[in-house]
Amino acid sequence: MRAAYRTTPADRRFAAITVTPAPATELRLRVIGAGRAIAVGFGAGCSTTELLAGPIEAATLTRSTVARRQTVYASAGPGLVLSGAFGGGAEASWTTFPPTASGGTTFPARMTNGTFGPAGAPPSARVAVESNAAADQVVFQRRPENYGPSTGDGARPAGSGVVDPAPLPAGGSAVAAGSGYGAARALAVVGFTTGALRMASWSPVG
Repeated sequence: MRAAYRTTPADRRFAAITVTPAPATELRLRVIGAGRAIAVGFGAGCSTTELLAGPIEAATLTRSTVARRQTVYASAGPGLVLSGAFGGGAEASWTTFPPTASGGTTFPARMTNGTFGPAGAPPSARVAVESNAAADQVVFQRRPENYGPSTGDGARPAGSGVVDPAPLPAGGSAVAAGSGYGAARALAVVGFTTGALRMASWSPVG
């Protein structure tokens, strides 16, 4: 099984919450609000060399229990990433190999009102990989797992579909992303270009 551990702000003791029964692996956890979090992982085991097949499953956690479990995608999907999203939601993405894309593609699924919607190829080919407390997102044009680095990085302000491209030199690859803490609306992305790591930061105008 996979478990999360929670505590109150004034307490140093942690109590376990069972997120999902065994087998399960590759758990991702994201706090999406006061006393609320979302966990996503594979309903699968693993060997010493590979993940065994299993669906992508999610669980919404409250302070004391699992409020809801859901199968997000019925097939396995390596390269699982989880980000926060506008309105106390979340966005997960992974590599999949549908009949229409034998070379693999990246599927995202968005959670709103506690439920993940259907997964499918994003219209702009960009998926969220990181977010701050305000739900501004770092987005990448993610390639299928093991098929090269991500590109097309930028910021997507909370509640907007418009991407503000990161001012990094062309021809590089996005290798990392980060977010601000607390009430600060800030994002950062790191890319590898022309033999050097370069970082661009973002914050809303005004």
